[in-house]
Amino acid sequence: MNTRGRLEFDQQKRDKYQRYLAHLFTEQGEHINLQLVRRGYASISIYPPNLIYLTELLKAEQAAAAERLGIWSYAEYAVKHGSDLNKKNRQGWQRIVGRVLRIKRTMKSSYLKISDNFAIRIKQAHL
Repeated sequence: MNTRGRLEFDQQKRDKYQRYLAHLFTEQGEHINLQLVRRGYASISIYPPNLIYLTELLKAEQAAAAERLGIWSYAEYAVKHGSDLNKKNRQGWQRIVGRVLRIKRTMKSSYLKISDNFAIRIKQAHL
């Protein structure tokens, strides 16, 4: 079965690695990215300033995670507390929760300190 689709871009067409940042829609208007997230076949990645459909995608991801659909049934996707991270287990993509203990600002970035072992860096341009 052949079907056509269309790509919809937000403010940027590509990320810093030259990957396309697009949403795929069928001819009937079905949002393929949203369906993949809703069914637990994908997680979302946020690339500011490209925030179109963010609310819908976040809701879909939260629902899929709560129902443990698809990837959310794997232990690797379980939420970890920031204080549980150490040098041995902080590599790679992870879902982290925690309370911000301190905020440090530099000329280029802000750092949200979650624990002695973990901080989140946000570039000033993305705040």
